[in-house]
Order: sequence, then structure tokens, then C-alpha cells
Amino acid sequence: MVSFVVLLFAGGNCFSADLATGEATNILTEESSERKLIPSSELTQKAADDVFGGFSKKVGYAAEKLYVVKKSDLKVQDSAGKADFSIEKVSEIMRSISKMQGMMYFSRSRKKWDILYKDASFVESLENPVPVADKTEGNGNGLCCYAMLNDHTFGKTVYNVKYSQNENELVMYMKNATYMSYKGIKVIKPGTFKMCVSIIDSGDSFIIYMGTYSEFSIISALKERLNNSFMARLEAIYNWFIVQF
Repeated sequence: MVSFVVLLFAGGNCFSADLATGEATNILTEESSERKLIPSSELTQKAADDVFGGFSKKVGYAAEKLYVVKKSDLKVQDSAGKADFSIEKVSEIMRSISKMQGMMYFSRSRKKWDILYKDASFVESLENPVPVADKTEGNGNGLCCYAMLNDHTFGKTVYNVKYSQNENELVMYMKNATYMSYKGIKVIKPGTFKMCVSIIDSGDSFIIYMGTYSEFSIISALKERLNNSFMARLEAIYNWFIVQF
């Protein structure tokens, strides 16, 4: 596992890498849009194509993150000291959207922790966004649905959510189906924010790949704040996932 991570992280010098924590970041721009951190996996590469495939001059923020976390380092909650680390369990976690309600994130601008999603749920449809139960039954492969996240920065947004799953991998792909607003201003048009979370079972560890892409035009003073917000959201999802076992 260590040699895999070193080889993957050594692919270029346009991103930061910390091998001690098994974490790497790659910021993509119009001038440098090469994806450097994608694990060699068909499902993950397909999701990354969906996120970054339409890279345009309108890009506001685009980034990849890669984590490698040992299963032995994850929180074990049952009294027997055991946890289910199967892809079926991973799939159940990532389809438990309601459990994202109250998720915490670290605000770089305010230098403090805060609640990321005040409300979180799957909803019946785009036209009728009323909450429905989490869709955790059975296999998640091919599941397509809508979810509403009431974001600390962007307010209530409905997303189109799709899942792909095989014997050792789960991918969640999200795209905004409604406008995302910042301080009451509509800044991100429907379909122009995309994100994927891929979780790969590699034996004693999970490899977690995350990609995000958004298009927006905003003054530079606010752009940095939005960029920090998007990166904080990737980190928040990772931090939320690893304590769900």
C-alpha cells in the first residue's frame, strides 16, 4: 500500500502531498487542468470524467483530493471491538444522506468549526422537494435520486445524485439541479457544480478520491472565500465518512 501511494503522489509537482497522513491535493485551473490523483479504477475514472470532462473557461473552482486511511485507524463503535468495513457498509453510509445533517466543517475565513448542512435528506423529486427516507436498502449500483442540502454558505440546494457500486468500490456523483446562492445572490447555475466521492476497498485501507468542479463569475475578493468553501466541503465529507463506522 505504501509503494502505491508514493507512486501515485509522485506523478507531478502541481499539488501538495503529505505522505505521513496519506493525503494529497491537486488544484485544477484552465491553464493546468490535468487530473493527477485518480486511482486506477473504471468507476472512479468515469465519475471523474463526469466531473471534469466539460472543463471550460468559466471554471470558478476545480480540485481533486486523495486520502488513504487504514481501517485499523477508523473508529469502532460496537462493544465487541469490531466493525463492518465491507463495500456494502460503505454504500449504506454514503446513501444515508439524513446523517449528513449537522455535519461539521472548518471555516478557513472565520477560523472555526461550524455546521455545514443544517438540513439534509433525499427528496421526492425536483418538482416536489419534500423529504423522503434514506435509500439504503440493497445494492446502490445505478441508483439515481434527488437530495436537498441546506448549506451554511449556499443555502438550500437540490442535487441530482447517482451511485455506482461493484465488489470493491462505491462512487457517489452529485450535480446541482437548482441554483446555488451566496449571500442571496445566485452565483452557480444548475448543472455547473459537480462533485464525486469514490471509496475503494484496498484490503487493510480505504482509498478515497474526491473531485469537485464549479463554474461561477464573482469578484476576486469573494472568489477566494468560495474556493475555500468548496475545499472545506471535501474535507468535511471525508471527516464525516471516517467516523460513521
